[in-house]
Amino acid sequence: PTSPLVGPVNARADRYMFVPVFGGALVWGVASDAIARLIPDRVRVAVLVAVCLPLAFACRRAAAPWHDELSLWSAAVERAPSSARAYTGLSRALRLEGDLRGAELAVNRALSLDESFTPAQVTKVYTLLSRGDSTAASEQIARLRAEGNGLYRGVPRAASCARLPPIQAARCINAAP
Repeated sequence: PTSPLVGPVNARADRYMFVPVFGGALVWGVASDAIARLIPDRVRVAVLVAVCLPLAFACRRAAAPWHDELSLWSAAVERAPSSARAYTGLSRALRLEGDLRGAELAVNRALSLDESFTPAQVTKVYTLLSRGDSTAASEQIARLRAEGNGLYRGVPRAASCARLPPIQAARCINAAP
């Protein structure tokens, strides 16, 4: 009953666990067990295959956006066009793919949806540093600190990279921690 395959779309869904699905799984499991007891043993496997095959196709279709980060966040933006979180994720994925113009457009869209969304503000800093604009990145870091978000995840690293010359700052921000 709570399956994300058939239920309402949750624009802020966790990537790693849908707790409500557990309750649905219990309901469907108990119901399936009760029905399976009514079906003769010889027919049970055929019924199971007939029921599970369409579900497998639905799962494959639902899992397709999880192929990679860019596919995931592109689908998220398509399904939740008013989500600053989706555009922030898309910006990061585009930046990591080397599409700095697309990354900048996506993070600007996220900030236009919610200018106080701290992850988008940090992503903006990373995008600026990737473009070699240490000055604008430092200004954005100063705004984050003024708002009390100077220790937010990613800000200390961005601040240390922003102190480097532009080319080194871009390498620093794109290097694995």
